[in-house]
Amino acid sequence: MHDKRFRLGAVFGFLVTLRENRTNVMKKLLWYLLVAVMICSMGSVMVSCEKNNDPRDELNPMEVQDPEGVLEINDWNLYLKNRVATLIATYRNANGLYEPEKIWVNPGDVRSKIDGDHAYFEFTVPGSYTVNAGSLSIDIKVMK
Repeated sequence: MHDKRFRLGAVFGFLVTLRENRTNVMKKLLWYLLVAVMICSMGSVMVSCEKNNDPRDELNPMEVQDPEGVLEINDWNLYLKNRVATLIATYRNANGLYEPEKIWVNPGDVRSKIDGDHAYFEFTVPGSYTVNAGSLSIDIKVMK
């Protein structure tokens, strides 16, 4: 359906632009190309959503691929800005439940705060640190 509307609009628009100078013709052709790309991308999104009965099933937080859980951080290399670097970490256990309170950092001389499903750590000293949760760990660097 989108395809037929686009073709009719493009043909009509192109016929109208034949009367105008070449610069305007090129601008309109580029505009129609952009619209075509947008419509095609929307169509592919709709098709992928139609394949599932419920698209929310793919986003289910209870599904964890790794039996050890999942530990995620916002970056491996942090930079001190105004003498502070902030790390945001999330941890889901083997059952898929968020447990931000089980995240800790070695060495532990950092300030931490839990907000919702995330743990926030503020670093003030450059160096190498290890973020841990359950049996998982990630090495990070804090730099000036």
